[in-house]
Amino acid sequence: MDRPPRPSLRLFRLIPCVLLLAACHPVMHRDNGEGFRRGNAYYTGDGVTQDFAEAARWYRQAALEGNAGACFNLALQYQEGQGVPQDLAEAARWYQRAAERGLARAQFNLGLMYRSGQGVRQSHDEALKLFRWAAAQDNPAACNLLGSMALLGEGMDPDAAVAESWFRQAAEMGLNDACFNLALLIESGQAPTKDLAEAARWYHRAAEAGQAASQVNLGALYHEGRGVGKDPVQAWIWWERAARQGHAGAARNRDIVAKHMSAAQLGEARRQVDAGVAEPVTP
Repeated sequence: MDRPPRPSLRLFRLIPCVLLLAACHPVMHRDNGEGFRRGNAYYTGDGVTQDFAEAARWYRQAALEGNAGACFNLALQYQEGQGVPQDLAEAARWYQRAAERGLARAQFNLGLMYRSGQGVRQSHDEALKLFRWAAAQDNPAACNLLGSMALLGEGMDPDAAVAESWFRQAAEMGLNDACFNLALLIESGQAPTKDLAEAARWYHRAAEAGQAASQVNLGALYHEGRGVGKDPVQAWIWWERAARQGHAGAARNRDIVAKHMSAAQLGEARRQVDAGVAEPVTP
């Protein structure tokens, strides 16, 4: 019997816009000062003609008065070059001001800049400090990156137990990338937790939310009967869902396993996919 090859997936599959993962939109509180509100109005075009340069002028005024949200929004404009020349060093300075005032999204974005060395001198120690500040405010993206850094040994000795703890915190807050990371850490045998059924449950949570990487790995568990009952129908279903998102490895696996399924099994698999049915994970 042909056995579908399992695609090779990287453990830390963070989405491409990781730099803006937790903070890709400006802060928009309405009760945070006149200058801040005017900046928001010009940024969004709310009641005025949209004008990023004018938004930056108002944000700067509010930021100089100590408004953390304005500091963050101005940093975001410098990072993206919206209404001001793109300047990562200037973005880092304004993120720093917002981070010092306790804004978790600023702490996270600045931590990413220190981790990558964009706009600042690279420092894993500084990145860890900022991510821990953000994680203390229940920022799931920060928890997830702390897990990545713990496993990779960035700024610390590699520690799979610490990585599992951070991934779990982020996963429990609903971050799909963390669900995938936690599941794969368990499945790979690196985590102190040795429970393939739990790995399957975390894959399933992210797979239901549409994350292709988790759909691929969950399909493989169903194909192999690891952590779940062996079930070619469920394997086909999850690979088909990932294939519909453009995952070539999932499409290849789906087509190979289909050759060994009955017409009734294929019909049921297609019915469930078309109906949007997701079977619960059972060992």
